[in-house]
Amino acid sequence: MDRRDEFLLKMYEQMFNDIDRHHKIVWQVIGVLVGSFAFIALAEKGFIPIDIAVAVIVLLALWVIAHVYDSNYWYNRNLVIISNIERQFLQSSDLKDIQYYFGEHRDKNAVQTSLKIQLYIAYGIILVFLLYHVCIPPNTYC
Repeated sequence: MDRRDEFLLKMYEQMFNDIDRHHKIVWQVIGVLVGSFAFIALAEKGFIPIDIAVAVIVLLALWVIAHVYDSNYWYNRNLVIISNIERQFLQSSDLKDIQYYFGEHRDKNAVQTSLKIQLYIAYGIILVFLLYHVCIPPNTYC
């Protein structure tokens, strides 16, 4: 194995590490978002206004959405690099025998399924808390 092959294999390994790191980060910020529900308890106890509590939760949900899109960008980027490295080592017959992913790239802006779930969680939280805010007294529009 020459230096180029060693370099490509190290880079291949690092791309998977980066993908894993970005997935973990998004789940961690989801945890922060869920923890922010404590603001509702503070509002119900009268420590902070409900407007502030809902605003903080919505802002944190938007922060989660930004992390999801950022992580998805890095996922797609790294997957392209991984596929290109695989093309250096695999043969065209391996498209059938081993795996077909290195043959062509995913759609440019396709969102990975696990990241889509996190997006839906964040959008759902925004919707629930905005409805909660609108439907509680004195704003009983529901």
